[in-house]
Amino acid sequence: MSDFEKSITSDPSVSFWLKEQIKITKNRDLMDALNDVEVLKSVLDDRLSGAIRVSKDILQPNTQLQLYPE
Repeated sequence: MSDFEKSITSDPSVSFWLKEQIKITKNRDLMDALNDVEVLKSVLDDRLSGAIRVSKDILQPNTQLQLYPE
């Protein structure tokens, strides 16, 4: 394990999940692991975009929608 990896895995502020992934990926093909990371990042980016859209809708409701019609 490199010094960089050791510094991450010994840092108490780093999540258990990330520490485990660093250890687990030592036994994986690096290209496969990197491809999986890119897919995971895309999934998380998509979730974040969806959450931002929902929060914008909540904070700035559609002005054309009348909740209390006259």
